[in-house]
Amino acid sequence: MNVHLLVDTKKNIVLVPTTAILRGPQGTYVFAVETDNKVKIHVVILAEANGNVTGISSGLNPGDVVVTDGQDKLQDGSKVEPRQTSVPAAPGSKERRY
Repeated sequence: MNVHLLVDTKKNIVLVPTTAILRGPQGTYVFAVETDNKVKIHVVILAEANGNVTGISSGLNPGDVVVTDGQDKLQDGSKVEPRQTSVPAAPGSKERRY
C-alpha cells in the first residue's frame, strides 16, 4: 500500500521540469529563455522536488520558459531554436523544449 500524506503546503513557488535543473560552481541554476530566444543563466533556490517536477522558491518568475534538453551545449547568451517536445510539461507550466 502506498500512502501520500500532506505535511506542508508550499506557496509562491514556480514549478519546472526536473530536467531543467543544473548544478555548478555557482550553485543550482537553470537556463531561462529571454524574449529574443537567447538564454540567460538564472541561479535558483530549490524548494521541493517530486519526481519529474521541482519547485523553485527564488530565481524564476511564473511564466519563465526554461531549457530542458541540450544545456551542456549552452552558455549565457546562446541563441536557441524551439522544437516540438515529446515529454509532457509539468502541470500548470508553460514548458517548451529548446
